[in-house]
Amino acid sequence: RVHELNRMDIKNRTPIPPTVEEKLSKQLGRMIPGTRAILVTDQVQEENCGVMTVVMRDMLNEVSKTVPGVPIWVDSRERGHLYEGVSLKMNLSEAQKSVGKDTNAEQAARKLFQRNQKPVVITDGENGIAYCDRNSSGFVPALKMEPPLDIVGAGDSVLAAIGLATGIGATLREAALIGCLAASVTIKKIGTTGTASVEEMLENLTLFEEQNPDFSLSP
Repeated sequence: RVHELNRMDIKNRTPIPPTVEEKLSKQLGRMIPGTRAILVTDQVQEENCGVMTVVMRDMLNEVSKTVPGVPIWVDSRERGHLYEGVSLKMNLSEAQKSVGKDTNAEQAARKLFQRNQKPVVITDGENGIAYCDRNSSGFVPALKMEPPLDIVGAGDSVLAAIGLATGIGATLREAALIGCLAASVTIKKIGTTGTASVEEMLENLTLFEEQNPDFSLSP
């Protein structure tokens, strides 16, 4: 298949009521103690019509200062530049809106890290994932998977995998590899936003090692 399959998305197109916004912010505050990682998917184009309203975004920016040891990963289609002190996951086209259309994934990751001083990962489709933090920067190649492929939800699986991995202490390079493995599993699940089990990812790790014999987890 040469194009992304159709899907049905149901998105709220009206502003979140203040009472709901207040409940959401209180619930987030209650959940933070003991949290290992916070993952944010901010995909509604209209401001204040999704869960991540201005109030929630400001609260998350403040949380990043008060609990610096908890990874906060944000995947925002339109407003990544408005988050402060959080780690950013973007695809290349989204990143280029901020740093220039002529930059490649590795360049974009470095520029965004310099701006935000927090870890950044940039997905570059079938090429792989670029990453940058204060310890290292680089690129993890994607697995070469045979069609048919369905890329719906691949970015979500990358966010989940990287967020969970960094939440338990993985390096960013290790997390990027885990993200590639998760996506390599879900894109083979046609017509559904698939999940990736540990067993499936380990099976694809063997394939990754065969395809990339010179790859090392040391940057």
